[in-house]
Amino acid sequence: MTPSFSPQARQPVCSASRLRAAPPTVLTRPDRAQGEIDHVWPEALPGGRLKLFTIAAAGSGLDAAQIAVLDLQTGIKKVLVRGGSHAHYVASGHLVYAAAGTLRAVGFDLDSLEARGTPVPVVPDAMTTVVGGVNAVVAANGVLAYMPGGGNARSPQRTLVWVDRQGQEVPIGAPPRTYTYTRLSPDGTRVALCIADQEQDVWIWDLARSTLTRLTFDPGLDNHNAWTPDGRRVIFSSERGGARNLYGQAADGTDTVERLTESPNLQNITSVSPHGRWLAYEANNSGQFVVYVRPFPDVNSGTWQVSTGGGTRPLWARSGQELFYLSPDGRRFLMIKTAGAETGRRASQHRRRPALGRGAEGEDPRTIDSASCLGLGARSGLVPGAWLAPFSARRGA
Repeated sequence: MTPSFSPQARQPVCSASRLRAAPPTVLTRPDRAQGEIDHVWPEALPGGRLKLFTIAAAGSGLDAAQIAVLDLQTGIKKVLVRGGSHAHYVASGHLVYAAAGTLRAVGFDLDSLEARGTPVPVVPDAMTTVVGGVNAVVAANGVLAYMPGGGNARSPQRTLVWVDRQGQEVPIGAPPRTYTYTRLSPDGTRVALCIADQEQDVWIWDLARSTLTRLTFDPGLDNHNAWTPDGRRVIFSSERGGARNLYGQAADGTDTVERLTESPNLQNITSVSPHGRWLAYEANNSGQFVVYVRPFPDVNSGTWQVSTGGGTRPLWARSGQELFYLSPDGRRFLMIKTAGAETGRRASQHRRRPALGRGAEGEDPRTIDSASCLGLGARSGLVPGAWLAPFSARRGA
């Protein structure tokens, strides 16, 4: 049987032969005009002619996800279940799938390709990821294995801590939530972060006041964030307008959200240069995630690809003269020179392409001393918000 897969987030469903080293064949592509942003979790049905998969929708969360089937001979796709994701076919003639943190089952006719009857709950609280994947599998004999959801079926609860160079953790005091993408403000007084257990929005934790304040309110997904150097604005990625693009808002929430880019491709912001003149982000324009930079705040005056062969999570060095990012497999730190990007007359910076030098492979993270890589932040000399890059690359910059 030819395996099917979705190569990366926000990518089409593909198939690849096990017998020869041929390039994969694209089976489906998300229909952006219909609000589709992803096709994921393909699974072959008996006979191999049909494929189950999930359609993820922009801006409406998991309630708008759909389970569909693709006929490989005709190329026709058909929606079977609305409001569900990550379906598995069971030989008894049922689909088992995730919906609202539960595991449900519905009858399914392979001949007519129709869902039959009313869905019924199978497991009331199954572990489900924020993007709708369910930790459950059904064996050929009908035995179901799953992970219970516990207190939160969507994503694990996390706490925020300071981590020093010896690996010692000190709790910050924020309540346990599904925190992701934490970024410390330039002055070290606040943390911008995303919380996935409500509507996947950006929030601000005030370290002095011990308060958690919601910054974004759109029902569409908001995540990935970066502070401007003056600490007044937060740049983030959002699906409120369709594909995930870049937006900005005052950190105190006093003004309206500003859309910065308009692209049919997914864009994840990760870093603003130390002098605030460049944005670094990852985008999948070429079919895989690649690192790009563009001027700021005049974001439409140019865009340049920085990495070759893919790359993710770019972060600027303190000097603004180097940009660090991860290789596509996440196993290597890479570095590229950006000499001149943060110097010179201010009037020319938004028009001039940064003098990108030749990229050089960095150290394998497994060989970097534990004192060189830090977590969320330490109180001794850490560059705020730039905690994924090797500390040696920031030292003295």
